[in-house]
Amino acid sequence: MAKAANENLTEADKAFVSIYPDINPAEPLGSSIAERIGFACATAVLAFGGAMGDLIIAGSGLALVLFSVIGASMKTPRRVRNEARSRFPQQKWAEYSVNHTAWILGCWIVITTVVALALFIVPEDQNAIGGVAAAVIAAVLIWVYPGFAPQKHKQKRNKKEEPEQEEAEVPDLTPHKQLDDDTQIFESVVPEKR
Repeated sequence: MAKAANENLTEADKAFVSIYPDINPAEPLGSSIAERIGFACATAVLAFGGAMGDLIIAGSGLALVLFSVIGASMKTPRRVRNEARSRFPQQKWAEYSVNHTAWILGCWIVITTVVALALFIVPEDQNAIGGVAAAVIAAVLIWVYPGFAPQKHKQKRNKKEEPEQEEAEVPDLTPHKQLDDDTQIFESVVPEKR
């Protein structure tokens, strides 16, 4: 029974690697710099509108925050990773290993407190200064948000190293396998036994 479970796990791992070769479950997909800037600016607009007591600015800031979150979630790498996570839940996904709920809740409580203090404590003639201060504090907190780190970019190969690697790989390839990287994936697929 245990041997069958190990074989199933191995087959599931092989299937995962053959279907999703670019996804590493151990590394979470962080946000890009553009996503962080967009979310920080949208939160700053929301905080500024709240600190000024202007519902139009706060409402537009809320719309920008929602647009930033939805826009980031609709990007192709996140959709593909979500699909892989739903199809292969037995993998050790980094998203399940770390829980940032307390940090996220704490950041939003601090932002809400700063906005409320700027709205109720700052004198009427200095509302703009209080609003800008609340916006800057909110943007900085969102920028250093836990779990919102920038993506790790793949290291690009040096041009000097590239020809050496190509020369080393050429003898290993047979004429029917000299295809681009996308089609070489299918060379390792083993048909199911019936």
